[in-house]
Amino acid sequence: MDIWIALLAIAALVWFWGDSMKAREVAIKRCSALCEEINVQLLDQTVRVARLRVDRNRRGQLQIRRFYVFDFSIDGQDRWFGVAILLGQTLEYIRMEHPQGPIVQDMSSNNPHRPS
Repeated sequence: MDIWIALLAIAALVWFWGDSMKAREVAIKRCSALCEEINVQLLDQTVRVARLRVDRNRRGQLQIRRFYVFDFSIDGQDRWFGVAILLGQTLEYIRMEHPQGPIVQDMSSNNPHRPS
């Protein structure tokens, strides 16, 4: 019986790792595209997990909500902060703390804007 529990735990860890890699790639791709669109540089060409939690999607199914943070630069000499939120493999939100005001991209509109 213990061997089955161990195998189940290993299978869960392998699934979680694979799911996390897919979600990370989605976050990198979308953050990179937004940075290119607004003419800033995504530093280190990567994002990193800041927080994980379990949440429900619109259909009520449990999924992992991942909060990624990343850094970007306007002129190559500065460093600014951004956050991307994914539910499962779906990117929900990106916020970049730009010195001229925050840039927010809500995935329902797909257009960056600066809130008033």
